[in-house]
Amino acid sequence: MSQKAKDPQRGKRSLPPWANECEIARQTEKLMATLDPKRYVGSKHHVVPRFILKRFANEKDQVLVRDRTTGAKRISNTKALAVTDFYTFIDIDGELDASYEQLWGDIEAAADRILREHLGNPLVRPRPLTPAEKHAIDAFVALQSIRGLANRRVTELIADYGTKLVNQDKLSADDIDDLEFRVHQNHHLQTLVRVLPKIEEHFASRAAFLVTLDKPLLVISDEPVCLERPDHHAAPARKQMRDYSRTILVDGKPVPREDIIQFAGGVGLANARAIAMPVGPRHAIAYDRPGSLRPAPHQRLEGAEAEQFATEVSNIVIEQAVVWIAGHAAHPTLGNMRLPKPPPPLIIFDGGTRLSQRVRNTDRRRPVRLDKSAHPEAAEQSSSAQRDGRVIG
Repeated sequence: MSQKAKDPQRGKRSLPPWANECEIARQTEKLMATLDPKRYVGSKHHVVPRFILKRFANEKDQVLVRDRTTGAKRISNTKALAVTDFYTFIDIDGELDASYEQLWGDIEAAADRILREHLGNPLVRPRPLTPAEKHAIDAFVALQSIRGLANRRVTELIADYGTKLVNQDKLSADDIDDLEFRVHQNHHLQTLVRVLPKIEEHFASRAAFLVTLDKPLLVISDEPVCLERPDHHAAPARKQMRDYSRTILVDGKPVPREDIIQFAGGVGLANARAIAMPVGPRHAIAYDRPGSLRPAPHQRLEGAEAEQFATEVSNIVIEQAVVWIAGHAAHPTLGNMRLPKPPPPLIIFDGGTRLSQRVRNTDRRRPVRLDKSAHPEAAEQSSSAQRDGRVIG
């Protein structure tokens, strides 16, 4: 990230069709004027907003937490489910800046107000989201779909793989195993802000509605946006992961399979039939198929239908979690369920090279922590590599 937080592009989101651009510009300028780059430096940043976690908590603000890798369980305060300085970046002057954590709070606050109005106000009858409410919810779910640990870790793995791929003639087998090439830590936020408007536009094309279950069956994780799998979707077998990618046509002609490198990380937005994000033990935000945009009523599910919805959503939430899964302390199954083996954060089809095997078999699920001494200008001039914990040029 080579610009300061005063860059007005940072406060802009895709505009709803009814928006007055002059008013949006005025509100954006007002928001940017309130930013304090240092306000959240050194603090814990929630990858899942705390107002959502509180909906799963007991009267002591505690949730039941399962470790995604070990399965260990504990009772935790919602404040602890955060990462110090996760959205802090280093500006071009080498100063720490946490403006994004403050900007995300603006999106979260709008979503919080809407959910409280629809789900916590006994005087409001269930109704479809208004266009303005849907726009705010779209922005919130779009942000939540890419702001987490998984996206940042995948970015690291792709950068490491790509750098080694184009420098194989300069690296030994030990180098490939021992060195870790990194993009600058600002890169995740830089990429997030660039793609967020497009992702928000995709959510805007789908009908959105709230779902209420008759029982508190839902759980949440650090990756809570669930994309429904197509009927033909299946995790690749071990043999497939050692093979080349499928045949690709370019200008109507097949490209040799050995010349193709395919990155696979799961279901994408475009081919997800439906999308859901739990926002409480009994509530979720849901999206219909692409192109279904219309006012959609609040859905109430009971009995077997509610249990099926909760099972499908919770299975995805649990599978894609990076570090933790959380639920109400009295959740009927979370504490004792057997967690499935975590899938690889990224799968690369390149004929089963040493490089792709290393990516697939990585034990580290968390992205690297903030390096306060890293400077963006230096990162643009040379890649950094790490051997045995030491950064080398």
